[in-house]
Amino acid sequence: MTVEPVVEVIGRVVRSTSDLDAESLAALCGEAGWVPAGATVQPFPRKWSHGELQASVFSEGADHFLEFVFQVIPPDWDLPEYAAAVDGEYSAEIESFHRIRDELLFALGTGFAIEEILDVKEDAVDFIESGCWKIGRGYLSAGVAHADEDSPILLLARLRQS
Repeated sequence: MTVEPVVEVIGRVVRSTSDLDAESLAALCGEAGWVPAGATVQPFPRKWSHGELQASVFSEGADHFLEFVFQVIPPDWDLPEYAAAVDGEYSAEIESFHRIRDELLFALGTGFAIEEILDVKEDAVDFIESGCWKIGRGYLSAGVAHADEDSPILLLARLRQS
């Protein structure tokens, strides 16, 4: 899996000189080659895909952000991947996160100054392991998330404007 489609959208967002609302974030996904996924909510799509990658546009009051999902493991103990992840303390997922993180930061570092932030900016995500970086006008938080046995295990990144 390549991170280039995610890097393309992140670059467009953090280069923006204006605050982007949800519709503007969705438009940037389309401009970067992502396609609407699932049912389209009017007046614009909030779910996008690019190959195996997924992106969603979220709004929390006046705050709008993008979430990129690199991997989803459904919460099903009968699935070997789920049982192995939980029983193995997410070691394979953390290793995948480190690889994706390194690829993202390397690709973004060629065009932007990147500053590591010690506190992750996402309180609403139950990260098992994560990191946060200031990139241009944005904050990128990424990691392995798993809230409980009823929720999927996610390898994800969230991008907010600063």
